[in-house]
Amino acid sequence: MNRMFKVTTAITLCLAATALGQNLITNPGFESGGTGWTLFTQGGSPAVASVTYPTTGARTGTRYARVVVTTPAASASENWHVQFQPPSNWTAGIGATYEFKFWAKSDSAANIHVSVQGGDYTYLTGTSFGLTPEWTEYSLSHVSEAEGSAAVRFHVYVGEAVNGYNFDDFTLTALTAGVRGGSSPGQALRIRREAGNLVVSLGEGAAEDWKAELVDLRGITLASATGRGNGSLSLALPEKSGAYFVRASTSTRSWVRRVAVP
Repeated sequence: MNRMFKVTTAITLCLAATALGQNLITNPGFESGGTGWTLFTQGGSPAVASVTYPTTGARTGTRYARVVVTTPAASASENWHVQFQPPSNWTAGIGATYEFKFWAKSDSAANIHVSVQGGDYTYLTGTSFGLTPEWTEYSLSHVSEAEGSAAVRFHVYVGEAVNGYNFDDFTLTALTAGVRGGSSPGQALRIRREAGNLVVSLGEGAAEDWKAELVDLRGITLASATGRGNGSLSLALPEKSGAYFVRASTSTRSWVRRVAVP
């Protein structure tokens, strides 16, 4: 495989480990009603929807969110004309993998779409799910390319069809640490291409056990390797072109670099 790739400037971790695994969504089960949540309807769209927070019928706790669409968007491709938007008052880190999970059901079988959007609401990626009248858990993972408050948004599109859409127990957790600013002092993550692999190393005499991973933008690890000391680790190049992250980590620190494979 004779392929070139581009590596961005190295950046290093400065993120408290206690943030990993914590739910970043405030009022995730609607026990405070709709505090922090928004039901967005696109201006000029024929779509009509409303949201309530009933006190009976929740999956857990005392409340859940019920979005009722009485008039759908003009077409299925415009399902984004009605969006149920979680609180965005959490801080993203570059290279961190975030998992967005929730429980949902619909009055009758229906499709929804969960989008990942940037801070300016630009659509980045997303996944569609088919709801049923039974409470079911759904999830989506994403590797952040941005840092800061409201830099990454997870929105639920429900504008495709007339229906009642019910939601409860949202979670948004960082599965891996990310970067929040700064340049790479001291130990630096180094990457080169060699015989169809990305060869990853940590500079300046690393002595700890460490791990290297190749991660796609959905948060899926495509290749990983572990080693000790200042040796190199090899990760197979992906078959598909596009943007990826190489992440190296010890028990106390992490480094992230973005690579572009043409």
